[in-house]
Amino acid sequence: MLLRISGKKLKHNHMKKIGIIITALFLFVFANGQYDYNSYLVSQQYNNGTARFMSMGGAFGALGGDLSTLSYNPAGLGVYRRGDVSLTTKYTKTTSDANFLNSVNSDFSSKLNINNFGIAIPLYISDSKTGLVSYNLGFAINRNADFNSNTYFEGTQSTNSLVDIFVDESDGYSKDNLDPFGALLAYETYLTDLVDLANNYYAMHPQLIGTKRKQARTIQTKGYSREFAISQAANIGNKFFVGATIGISSFEYTNKFVHSEETFPLLPVDTLLGFDYLYSKTIKGIGANLKVGAIFQPSNYLRLGIAVHTPTYYSVDESYYSSMKTSFTTMISSMDSPDGSYKYINTTALKGILSAAFIYKSYGLISVDYELVDYSIMNLNNHSDYPNDEFTAENKDIRNIYGSVGNLKVGAELNFGNYSLRGGYAYYPSPIKEGYLNSDANRSMYSGGLGYKTSSFYLDAAYVYNTYSTEYLMYNSNGYTSPMANISNYNKQFIVTAGFRF
Repeated sequence: MLLRISGKKLKHNHMKKIGIIITALFLFVFANGQYDYNSYLVSQQYNNGTARFMSMGGAFGALGGDLSTLSYNPAGLGVYRRGDVSLTTKYTKTTSDANFLNSVNSDFSSKLNINNFGIAIPLYISDSKTGLVSYNLGFAINRNADFNSNTYFEGTQSTNSLVDIFVDESDGYSKDNLDPFGALLAYETYLTDLVDLANNYYAMHPQLIGTKRKQARTIQTKGYSREFAISQAANIGNKFFVGATIGISSFEYTNKFVHSEETFPLLPVDTLLGFDYLYSKTIKGIGANLKVGAIFQPSNYLRLGIAVHTPTYYSVDESYYSSMKTSFTTMISSMDSPDGSYKYINTTALKGILSAAFIYKSYGLISVDYELVDYSIMNLNNHSDYPNDEFTAENKDIRNIYGSVGNLKVGAELNFGNYSLRGGYAYYPSPIKEGYLNSDANRSMYSGGLGYKTSSFYLDAAYVYNTYSTEYLMYNSNGYTSPMANISNYNKQFIVTAGFRF
């Protein structure tokens, strides 16, 4: 199977290799391969759902009675004895402070969206205290993750340049066979030159060799992961609650960055002023998963929960392009890449959840959840359109880089008549093994909220503060390693849920 690009034919496995090289050099935040990072990206699911769910750290595996549980522990749907419908909105602001070459720069992004919409419908309710007490059906649209962020950093150095990577990538290839998404752009805009035609040996512009330059990078990510949950659950003797959810998941993720380097020319001898390299990638996927769960209530004060989430099996479409603009004192040279595309199958992580909740009458509760997530089970497979492609190396990287982690969630609620006060904490350790970039990129989420309810209406509000730090390399190949950017991320979320019981 061949892919036509700009009048040329390139084999798909060659295009896949190009994509891996490019994103291995540039992808925010992890400097691992493209496709194993994509699998990790869509496997992430943090505290997301209704305001009550989020205010208590997402520790709802043993509680139920909330429409977020359809995508968490579907047995929680069985707790309902009445119908429930709710809508949740969320405002998010993410700030990134980047320290690069002792220079600190800050940027932010903000977004308002619908976080959750769901309905629980009792199909059967009896007054019996044994056997089948109730049977419920539920539907929900849950937003599992947000990928919105803006990051900027800059600094001055003279050790190496992004063009070093393009030169290294070019050596051994004729100019007609250079990567159209990187090396060819550098060649056609005069950042590199073929200096040894017989051996296809390249050199970069002399003003970039050992000279002082300002490097800057602007990074923008956008997107989401969401799920349409179709659930059913049963209450057996008011002691056992069992449920299952079929999840239809989808995601969209765009990563775009501009890498800039500015020289300090000594006019009129030096003529290169600098260059801007843009790279943009969008991935979209749709897939399905199964979630099953159970809740056991041995007494009025204690509930125990267990749930298993199968991996999601995604069909993924990827598109990408790049461009280069080089500025001289006498001219500007620019070139755009063709549009690239690729398809593949992505299998995400496997998750198990153990939960316990202590409930003291109507006064309040404490809930604890432990999630065991196995990222090493992530897998990549070829799409039927590209039967000759294999992901052997990428899947090996997944086994080497990613492991299993235990996420901890704790939540509490105090009730004062119609009013409630809530708080929570969630900790997500990095699944990346020691020795790899961002093995310490752990995430902590602090949350709190208020609630008001009557017999038929409720209104909840929550605030979630999420903090984590990451490391970023602009490029890293064959001895050419950019200075490290250390990025501190601060994510603030304001959530409101309005619902009706019927």
